[in-house]
Amino acid sequence: MGNLYDNFMALFSRFSIRVKIYAAAALMILLLVAVAAISLTSLSSTKGLVTNVVEERQPLTIKSLQLADYLDRANAELGFYLSSKEDSNKQAYLKALSDIDKVITALKAMPAVNEDPETASLVDSIAKDVVKYKSYRDRMLQLAIDDNENQPGIKFSAGDMAPVSQDIQQYLTQMLTSEDAETDPSYERKKLLNEFAELRQKWMNILINNRAYIAFRTEGNITNINVYRDGFIEQIKQISAKDDLLTFEQQEAIEAINEAQERYFSLQDKLVELHSGPRWREDAYLIREEIGPLIAGTKVKIDKLVHEQVRLTEEGSADLISSIVGTQSFLTVLLVLALVGAIIGSWLMVQMIILPLNAAVDTMNDIAEGEGDLTRRLPTKGKDEISQLGHAFNKFANKVYSIV
Repeated sequence: MGNLYDNFMALFSRFSIRVKIYAAAALMILLLVAVAAISLTSLSSTKGLVTNVVEERQPLTIKSLQLADYLDRANAELGFYLSSKEDSNKQAYLKALSDIDKVITALKAMPAVNEDPETASLVDSIAKDVVKYKSYRDRMLQLAIDDNENQPGIKFSAGDMAPVSQDIQQYLTQMLTSEDAETDPSYERKKLLNEFAELRQKWMNILINNRAYIAFRTEGNITNINVYRDGFIEQIKQISAKDDLLTFEQQEAIEAINEAQERYFSLQDKLVELHSGPRWREDAYLIREEIGPLIAGTKVKIDKLVHEQVRLTEEGSADLISSIVGTQSFLTVLLVLALVGAIIGSWLMVQMIILPLNAAVDTMNDIAEGEGDLTRRLPTKGKDEISQLGHAFNKFANKVYSIV
């Protein structure tokens, strides 16, 4: 161990003190440069990760959530408008559609979308869904203000059933008018007149319950219609059997009513089928079967987009933390190495400079102030300034000794 120390000291004693100081300073500068370089590299990496999260992932996530909110708002305002017909709801619906367009445009322009083919494809799919959703706008606005178009049963009742109903009413009025013109005040004719009036009342009950069914769509309305229909048909049969009492006009009217009522009740059955079916109200059907599933599918895609951005944000945050921890660890190692190097450097300075200088000072003081032992000599190993000082002193001591 002693030989190793002696060899080590002999090696370093070959260099001048200036070289040793320069070497120690260079070593410290090198450590400082390494710390600065690593810090700058880490800061650059951190800046990139932060930029990716703050300027790309988070804005994309926020815009995606805004799009989902605007879709919900548009759907809600559309529903309010279909129910209330209020212009304020219509304007709110149109504004929500405009906001949706702006968000889609912003999404397509984002670097996080353009730089990732998978994200770009997902955003493009969402944009196509939005275009399809907007294609329902004019149709839904028209249905909101046109009940005949929105409720096929109303249109069918007014267009197909009403003319037949009017014919039957006309024939019933014809029968009553014809009976009023009769001059025979017999009991049979008065009874016949009452039957005509009852027949018309049953028909009015059928029409009233038909309107109620269109408005409320209850099974009770259908039951009432069937009851009055059976009664109406039965009374028609009873009146038809009284040929001997019926006038020519009344017989014609009964025949016409028989034919018309068959057509009317056939149309009535068709109305019940139409008004009880899934498309009894067109706007509700479109929302339930087409618009609703379209919005649900679009929101699934938006959720996927948001979750992907959250995942990438979490990965970026984890990378950021890992980078910071790694930099801290490396800088800690460099700091420890710098401290160890400083301690070793200080020790070497003491061993190679301070101790030899102190030895030279002690020797000179001993010669100058002691007994003047001119046989003492300074160590002269190495080529540094202290060794040179030892050589010079030893020469001086030899000359003095030779003189004395």
